[in-house]
Amino acid sequence: MSGNCEPIPKAVTHNVADVNEPNTTITMPPANTEITATYVNLLYRLDVNSGTGDGNYTYDTVVDIYADAPDANKQFDVWTGDTSGIADVNEPNTTLTMPASDANVTATYEDIPPPTDDYASGESTTRGTVSGDYTDTQSSDDTYEALTEEIHANRSKLEHQWTLSVTGGTTVTFRVEAYKAGTEDDFDFEYSTDGQNWTYMLTVTKTSDDDTDQTFGLPGDTSGTVYIQVIDTNRDNKAKDLDTIYVDHLFIRSE
Repeated sequence: MSGNCEPIPKAVTHNVADVNEPNTTITMPPANTEITATYVNLLYRLDVNSGTGDGNYTYDTVVDIYADAPDANKQFDVWTGDTSGIADVNEPNTTLTMPASDANVTATYEDIPPPTDDYASGESTTRGTVSGDYTDTQSSDDTYEALTEEIHANRSKLEHQWTLSVTGGTTVTFRVEAYKAGTEDDFDFEYSTDGQNWTYMLTVTKTSDDDTDQTFGLPGDTSGTVYIQVIDTNRDNKAKDLDTIYVDHLFIRSE
């Protein structure tokens, strides 16, 4: 063997006292020896209570977590526990970035609040005559506010408005229980937030009270003062019959 050559070191582990320990001993063989410490990613435990996403994950792994479906009359509230890595604790379906430790999170739930029903607090009539008043529309009790057309500009017309103060919520719905008497006209209901610009909602064509609400979904951001208007649908010059709409129940529900 040339004096400038050295034996190639060998990877020898059978002389290592415990290959699974980072700090151990090696009994030196009669040759140059090379050993290498190797590493694996540590796994940390994630427990998801009342949801899915449990498992063992490495640090910085982004894990999808999902809250279980709520029980009846309940809705998701927030995630609690080791929440520092959760993208949005207010969302039932979100992600958690795994910390360098075990983590435990819990989906929590709350009661769904009851809906708020807002009724008319005032009214005005532009065209037509009124029997009763807006307080007769505040319960479904077969006590009606009756609105009848009048002759104006040589034709029958009805225009009547109610004013409501709306609570607002995720879902806002106009509801009316009403029927009509007469053959010339149906009656349209419209809403406005400024009393000037009106949006069509629904038409009452029923000729008897079936104790059923007709409904219209208002924009989700509807709140504050809302005007409801009822108008006749036949503005033909030949329409001269004085038809009537009977309103039993009228309100806006916020949920």
